[in-house]
Formats: sequence, C-alpha cells, structure tokens
Amino acid sequence: MFLEARHLTCQRGGRTLFRGITFQLAEGELLEIRGGNGSGKSRLLRVLAGITKDWFGHLEIRQPALYLGHENSRHPRLTVKENIELAANLVGAPVEAIGKSLRTLNARHLLNHACETLSVGQSRRVALARLMFDEAPLWLLDEPTNSLDTKGRRRFQTLLAEHFWTGGAAGAGLDLDHMATARHLRACTRRSYERARGDRCLCRP
Repeated sequence: MFLEARHLTCQRGGRTLFRGITFQLAEGELLEIRGGNGSGKSRLLRVLAGITKDWFGHLEIRQPALYLGHENSRHPRLTVKENIELAANLVGAPVEAIGKSLRTLNARHLLNHACETLSVGQSRRVALARLMFDEAPLWLLDEPTNSLDTKGRRRFQTLLAEHFWTGGAAGAGLDLDHMATARHLRACTRRSYERARGDRCLCRP
C-alpha cells in the first residue's frame, strides 16, 4: 500500500473544499481526482504531498512522492538546461538522465532557452521531464496533460505506463472538461500492462 487516507476534510477561507474522503492507493493504481475549477483537486494533491496543512483526518504516506503542480515549478530566468540540472541534482540523478528525459519529451532543442520564453505547452513538457529521473514511486500530478499537444500527451501516457510497469502508482487531478484524458490515462493501467491493478476515482460535481 502506497498511501491510505480516511475521512480527509479540508476547509479554506470558511469554505469546505472536500469532506470525509477515504481511499487507498496501491502499486500499479491510478487515483483520478476529478472536478471543475475550484472543486479542491489541487488542494487534495497538495495535502497528499504534504505541502499544505489546512486539513484534518487520517493520512499515511508509505512511499516517497513526487509532486508536480500545474504551475510548472521552474525559475523563469534560468535556461531549460539549468532548471533540469537543478532538479536532477536535488535527487542525485546522473547527467545522462537529463538528456534522455528531454529527448523523450521532445524538448532537447529547448536546452539553452530561458524558461520565461517558452510557450505554455513547452513549459509543461520541461516540467514533466522530472518524471524521467526522479525515482519516487508515487507521482502526484495536477492536470498533467494540460497544454500538451497530441504528441506530448502520447509521450506522457507512455511514461505513465512505464511507471506502473516498474511498480509505481499515481494520483492525477483532472478537469471535468478533459475526460478523454482520463480515459487515456486509465488505459495505461488497464490495457498496457498486466501488473497494473486498475484505478480508483474520486468524483466531485
């Protein structure tokens, strides 16, 4: 078991974002966190990542986690190469893993570009490159395919399927307007690999 949550409740500014959420997440599973804007998807992911403390209930995280928010955490004035090297150094990743990650996500040609000059889709690809060299078995991803083109989404789905194959698990926040993305991500667990054990869904109207 990667994580277990019981009766999670979160309030912000006097408003309840979610209440009484209970679930478990195990090897090979995808946790879908669905909802519209402001429904609490990002907040739940941040709770699971240990970033925010405005919640109560029981939460047990049993594996190291990698959190990627929808803001593509990066230093805008640094180049893509500098940002990737900084992230890789934090987890002790080898230099060769940096080039491989950028090639896989078709971002190697952006190496010497300042991140502040990238398009939204390019920024997302660079942020997702971290998935290639961070060995955390639990991924917590906030709207991971937003702003990606068709090729970018397919490359990400391949990464996700490989993650499940090697024993990983993932939680992903998905907007209600992107249910096709949910079906594609779910297919990574159901169709591609026998080791994947299915998916769990937290839905919010």
